[in-house]
Amino acid sequence: MAVRDLLDRFRPAGTPGAAAPSGVPVDRNRQREDELMPVLVLLAETEQESDAVRRSGRDRAEHARSEANAVAASTVATARDQAEAARAEAAARQHRINEARAADEMKAAHRRAGEIASTASERSPAVVDAAVQAVRAALLSPLGARSTTTGGSS
Repeated sequence: MAVRDLLDRFRPAGTPGAAAPSGVPVDRNRQREDELMPVLVLLAETEQESDAVRRSGRDRAEHARSEANAVAASTVATARDQAEAARAEAAARQHRINEARAADEMKAAHRRAGEIASTASERSPAVVDAAVQAVRAALLSPLGARSTTTGGSS
């Protein structure tokens, strides 16, 4: 008997049912396992390395995210401080402008008041004279007319 004939006996056979040459029933799972196990053993180390690389990547990403958050918080704080300083400077500048405008308006008001006082002092004697004459005329004229009417009826 040849070796090939001996091995043919152990040849995988199909599922039970139809007539087939004698042999050992096929264990497909075992066959796949036997075929793939050496490759999977070789890949186990690679899988562990890839897991380590993923963990390292996650750790580095978390570290980078943490640093970025710290930088962002610092930038926001600096920006808020600068914004507050800019607001204070703008308020101070506007205050100085408003004070200058108020001073200019006060000078203009004093100038106008001086002009009015000057005009009033120039016109005052003539207006006073006219008013005194008008009062005298008003007092004398009705008084004389009243005294004649009052005296005649008494």
